[in-house]
Amino acid sequence: MAVALALSMALAQRIGDKFGVEAKVIEGPMASRTMTFTDALKAGAMALRSHFLNFGIELADRDSVAEPVVFSAPPQGGTVGEYIENIFDQVPTYEYEIVSQHTVSVFPRGAKDDPHNILNLRVPRFDVQDQHAGWILGFPSMFIPELDARLFPPTPGKQHKQHITMFIGPVPQGPKVTVHLRDVSIREILNAVSVATERPKGDGRDDAPYGWIYRSTTPAGEKKPYFGVIATLPPNWRDLVFPGPATPR
Repeated sequence: MAVALALSMALAQRIGDKFGVEAKVIEGPMASRTMTFTDALKAGAMALRSHFLNFGIELADRDSVAEPVVFSAPPQGGTVGEYIENIFDQVPTYEYEIVSQHTVSVFPRGAKDDPHNILNLRVPRFDVQDQHAGWILGFPSMFIPELDARLFPPTPGKQHKQHITMFIGPVPQGPKVTVHLRDVSIREILNAVSVATERPKGDGRDDAPYGWIYRSTTPAGEKKPYFGVIATLPPNWRDLVFPGPATPR
């Protein structure tokens, strides 16, 4: 059930839309309403029918508790590019980059150039073999020692010890992935893991493609970094991810 993936530094560069994602048509119905920035992105992706999208979303510190609110108009018949641009026109402090056929990276303007941004932390190598994508995206410090050391620095005079992570509530496992990267940022790792879930080789029960979200404040309001898993799949996603005469339900 593993998906092998090896990505280079090209993932970090602005590659434009060479995958044709922005030209995809949004066929499903949507209602006109106001919603948060991330909910609007999810809504557009969930209204797709012949394509699916993952989002890797980094929220700015100021938006980590109360996100910007946008007006989402029904784009039925419009394109993904038109829909996304409408959202980002309302939230000009953010930008996005398409990193694969199904994955879009979203981040605050200037975030990728901020040396203090934790997602820009460089990692000399990242290797996971047959690990559940949901665990990596939700608890990346368990798989990235450099991130663990940054998030949980040692007390002066004491040796750093691996912290214990508690799993509270349901944790989506997701498909198992195998990813090997060299000299990459935390953001690139998270995007690469999301890309690795695009073509899982499971039976569709717990092999859904996943995106990720990062906040500097937890949903409960605690001022500490929070990593989470998000799904933005249309209702017919199994037919898109597992095409064939017999689609598992």
